[in-house]
Amino acid sequence: METVIVTNNLSYHYAAEKERYALQNVSLSFLQGELVALVGPNGSGKTTFIKLLAGLLEPNEGYVEVLGRNPKKLKEEGLLGTQIGLVFQNPDNQIVAAVVEEDVAFGPENLNLPTGEIKKRVEEALKLTGLWELRQRASYALSGGQKQRLAIAGALALKPRILLLDEPTSMLDPAGRQEVLNLLLKLNEEEKLTIIFITHYMEEALRAKRLIAFDRGRVAFDGTPNNFFRQKPLVRRLGLDIPPLYKLLERLWAEKIFVPDTVTTPEMLVEEICRLR
Repeated sequence: METVIVTNNLSYHYAAEKERYALQNVSLSFLQGELVALVGPNGSGKTTFIKLLAGLLEPNEGYVEVLGRNPKKLKEEGLLGTQIGLVFQNPDNQIVAAVVEEDVAFGPENLNLPTGEIKKRVEEALKLTGLWELRQRASYALSGGQKQRLAIAGALALKPRILLLDEPTSMLDPAGRQEVLNLLLKLNEEEKLTIIFITHYMEEALRAKRLIAFDRGRVAFDGTPNNFFRQKPLVRRLGLDIPPLYKLLERLWAEKIFVPDTVTTPEMLVEEICRLR
């Protein structure tokens, strides 16, 4: 499987805090098609890491390669958006047009693509995100979850191979959070899109295939979500919670009910319990 992102001894400090590294000696690699959750307390380096991957910041030490290229150079050449889609937590800050389909068309239009290609990309992105029936709706009239899906559609219209999201569900209600999470799972499973997302909701992190925990600018854990939540002292030290579903799994295991630790949703748990009967 192709490696799409590599970081080597990546370090960064902000100008106002030269004595304190926001990120220090981070060496990671990501494969095509991975679904990765980044977790950790506030100020642990998660957002700085995403910004370095996206070329919004330049490392003080070490390097980043995205598909074999320096992300800053991709940005200077106007090619970054065609490789990396970037979505932040507030969808209102990312919507630039008054009508849904016009907003999605904004990126491809700036690439000077032919009209037919723009229309094709807009339709594909809106259908992927479940917004096709709302294409003529005013952007401001969308719900929070729909707005965030619109922001993702705008990124998808540029045909990136990687999607980076900085707390995409933090400003949404539970229904909106579920909308966005379901979309990310669909894009990863069906489109094989590499997705790296920051979350403070551990039930979302449990759905990822890989979890990376940051602590004071360093990587404190890199592995499967289930293995992370087994390390309770580390989870507590980072100030994070154990997802309710995982707590239930532990109770079942304690009662010698051996449900697989690959279960990540209540629906999967019900299926496994029925299978054991």
